Amino acid sequence: MNDTTTQSTIMIHGIARPMFPIKSIDSITEPEVNAGIYALICLKTGSMYVGSSGNIANRVRSHFTQLNQNQHPNHLIQNQFNGFPNDWVWAFLEPIADLNRQAIYRREHGYIKSGLFDLNIAPTAWSKKRNTKKR
Repeated sequence: MNDTTTQSTIMIHGIARPMFPIKSIDSITEPEVNAGIYALICLKTGSMYVGSSGNIANRVRSHFTQLNQNQHPNHLIQNQFNGFPNDWVWAFLEPIADLNRQAIYRREHGYIKSGLFDLNIAPTAWSKKRNTKKR
């Protein structure tokens, strides 16, 4: 049997990652594994943000609710969104369900330090969790 539905992917760190379009807040898809590290990606610019959550779909909805209200605490994401509000996807980078908080932050920190995620303000995963972002 030929399956005509295919999952869109994006290459990050040389690995094809599942990519989900964001047409509206209600269209944000629940991944099979909901706890993980994710990326928000502006397709027009290629700019990316990395984050982690125990419930990615809810976290992505929260990001885009704030963005649509022009109230996101991260001014880099907000500025990109204001310029290109219809050109965003999110990507599932890796599951974290079996990791403790410290291990999750270490994994997320590795993504931040890779230099690919230019929309992260905090220099480490730990500092952003303590709300030490600069405006």
